Amino acid sequence: MSAWARVSVPSDQLSMTLKVLCREASDTATSSQFSTVAAPGPVTNVWSPFAGEFIAPTCEAPKQLQDVKLIFEGSAAGVDIYIDDVLIVPADPE
Repeated sequence: MSAWARVSVPSDQLSMTLKVLCREASDTATSSQFSTVAAPGPVTNVWSPFAGEFIAPTCEAPKQLQDVKLIFEGSAAGVDIYIDDVLIVPADPE
């Protein structure tokens, strides 16, 4: 997956994390799994490419996939993060 990113300050750190929520149909209890898509790396106040890879997660039976979120995080409080042109494509099946 790839995206273009920038922040509102001259330089900061940014990472991409995938949050997966699994839940049993008959239960209100949920469990979340977090996977790093792109390790923290530098990002500046100009548009820069940002990329990473992930394997689609699975939930252990009897739980089912409830929600998947891609989170861009890591900047200091008060720093605006801008994301554009997010592209998620299947991996090459080699």
